[in-house]
Amino acid sequence: MDKVERLWTREEIRNLLNSYCHGIDRRDWDLVRSCFGEDHEHSHQSFQGNLDEFVSFAKSFQTEVATSHHSITNAKIQISEDGKSAHCDSNFIAFHMIEEGKFPKRSLPSNGQGTHWTLEGRYIDDLKYRNGAWVIVKREALISGLDRSQFSVYCIIPQMAECRHRSNLGALPTLAWAQV
Repeated sequence: MDKVERLWTREEIRNLLNSYCHGIDRRDWDLVRSCFGEDHEHSHQSFQGNLDEFVSFAKSFQTEVATSHHSITNAKIQISEDGKSAHCDSNFIAFHMIEEGKFPKRSLPSNGQGTHWTLEGRYIDDLKYRNGAWVIVKREALISGLDRSQFSVYCIIPQMAECRHRSNLGALPTLAWAQV
């Protein structure tokens, strides 16, 4: 691979990582699924599973979250000499807004308040170039930080609801949180 091909490959992989974040936050499960190979193996702290199991896990989690925002940064991408595989070590941060009384199945006490839950860590990804596109075939999520902040006031903001509508988020609530 020449330098231009390597740069293009890195950009394609960064786009794949961004597509994963967009898919999770917009609950676009087809987009999430398209980021992974059918033979995908996923390790996410206590979760271990294949692609179908991961999508089911993510759906279950996201149904309990009012809104989320995932970002992947500082991707260190190493491409194989033949350009058919890559390894990526990146940082992530994921913000989750949880309405009061939600998350009864998880160890996330809300004390009757809304919760702003932030995770940070690393994704260790193995990728393959298949059928003209990059896919993640193995992901290990290593969580290095967790922050929970309690909120007791939230309200719907009409302008944000319109923005959500244009983003195909449908009937999900749009919340603004105020810390007290």
